[in-house]
Amino acid sequence: MATTIASIISQARGYMLEASEVVNGMWTDAELTLIVGNGIKDLYRGMKDTYQNFFFTLDESNVSMPANSFVLTGVPADVFIVLGLEPRDLASYEHILFERRAFTDRLFRGARAESSRTLATSRDTCVIYYDEAGAGAPVSAPTIYVAPKLSAALPLRLIYVPTLTLGANNPIPGESDQALINWTVAYGLAKVKDDQKPDENWIELYKTEKISVIIGASPRDESDVERVEDFFEFD
Repeated sequence: MATTIASIISQARGYMLEASEVVNGMWTDAELTLIVGNGIKDLYRGMKDTYQNFFFTLDESNVSMPANSFVLTGVPADVFIVLGLEPRDLASYEHILFERRAFTDRLFRGARAESSRTLATSRDTCVIYYDEAGAGAPVSAPTIYVAPKLSAALPLRLIYVPTLTLGANNPIPGESDQALINWTVAYGLAKVKDDQKPDENWIELYKTEKISVIIGASPRDESDVERVEDFFEFD
């Protein structure tokens, strides 16, 4: 069961020698919640780079490639990292493949110069190139450009990593509570320091715990056991 943010704050307060929120105390729960939230975002960025799909999600309702258009519609506002695109109806359009290319790539440029292709159910492979632009979440939905154009609209499935939405619980996997406690203490103690900087010792403890969490979280599936088939061969 996920640990609550309130529990992480309570444990951090113990290290800061203020057992609970008190009138005229040093830290309010609100400011410590903001500190924990920043720590969660830092861990989120680190966990994303393990490529273990901890935050993998799908949109199967909104995204579409309109007829005769280079730009997708219905891209969710919370899209942070695009992982892939495919037709929503794979049974009919399995032959249509989406491949990410830079907008200025010569193949993408050539595809933009083509006339609209007919959206047929033939088995002749059709490769559509795509690229993302714009700030993306949490600023705004990214703009996703595609080419070549199609003569009819094609509903799509978008696979992506969403921007982080903070709730009542710690959303970071990998037994990350202690890392967040260390972060909270480090930045909480900045308030009582003359230089207003995070406590160096607690920051080092946070960094060590963060590395441990990230290493321990990858790979997340060890069902394929490595076996020696030959002296110089691995399965």
